[in-house]
Amino acid sequence: MICLKDTLFKPRVWQIFLSKIIEFFFPRYCFSCRRVLALNEHLFCRRCQKQVFLNEKEYLLKEEFFTRVLAPFAYEEPLSQAIKDLKYKNKIHLIREIAKFSRPYFEEIDKSFIVCPVPLHSLRLQERGFNQSLLLARKVFKNHRVEELLLRQKYTKPQVSLKGKERRQNVKGAFRVRYPERVRGQRVLLFDDVLTTGATVTECAKTLIKAGATEVKVAVLARAG
Repeated sequence: MICLKDTLFKPRVWQIFLSKIIEFFFPRYCFSCRRVLALNEHLFCRRCQKQVFLNEKEYLLKEEFFTRVLAPFAYEEPLSQAIKDLKYKNKIHLIREIAKFSRPYFEEIDKSFIVCPVPLHSLRLQERGFNQSLLLARKVFKNHRVEELLLRQKYTKPQVSLKGKERRQNVKGAFRVRYPERVRGQRVLLFDDVLTTGATVTECAKTLIKAGATEVKVAVLARAG
């Protein structure tokens, strides 16, 4: 005979039981249609997930400083709006939902890579209050080593307001390695939220390679354009 008390206090059963209680009192809603999300749904309900555009293949950019770019999603609605709300409307609660929604698409990343989020300048960090790339990296790659290997030493104009050549010039010399001894001989996964022209990640990768990283790969949530 199965004892209800014994069943409830098995770790996995207890976690599910507690999750259901939390969901009852604090329901999560689909970012797009505002329907209540099921336990196994994150950010979007199943119906709205179908509106999120997937990139059909990884991007291999012709750059000498990184070997590949993994960008699972297209930077289009409704995902693009969720990212904008996180960054510009301080909706920090979206970190958890975006991370859980996107994590399965990054499972192939080898754990030998150190995950390095693209940094913000200290003044930009003060303005925004957080670095979304760092917070997302910690949640998405929770089983990896995540380190802030780079420092943004140059305060630059927002890339969103610039075009290709201007973007590259804008970030030239903008980064330096914080801890050279932690980079030398290491494989690094550079992580950011959105990739547009690739100017920022190229400059970051260049800085890491010059500091002795043996390989740099790039992973982003979404690619624009």
